[in-house]
Amino acid sequence: MSFIERVAGWYGEGTLQDELEAFLDECGDQVDTAAHEQNHENKLYYDKFTAAIDRALTGFCKEEGITEQEFFAKCEEDSSKCESSNKILSAILNGASYEAFLSLVKDWQQEQKNDPA
Repeated sequence: MSFIERVAGWYGEGTLQDELEAFLDECGDQVDTAAHEQNHENKLYYDKFTAAIDRALTGFCKEEGITEQEFFAKCEEDSSKCESSNKILSAILNGASYEAFLSLVKDWQQEQKNDPA
């Protein structure tokens, strides 16, 4: 399995998903998803969101025995070799954007509204 395939697997399940679920459980109902401009409150939650991604990335790097700098270098190397690797890497990097954050939280809020377990 190539490095970028391992990254895609990590992105889709495991520690990253656990971190994001914990974030949503803690903060998901407090984010103002109607505010498309980043306000002060949402900035605090966005920072927690990116911290969750950073913790998961740190864990992945530890499992792989590499630094974060080596992680990004390997991603860049793999993405330059293969178009599908480039698409995977782009999806991962775009997943940490503010727009992706709002979309994730909005979807979660909608699920909670539809299924208030």
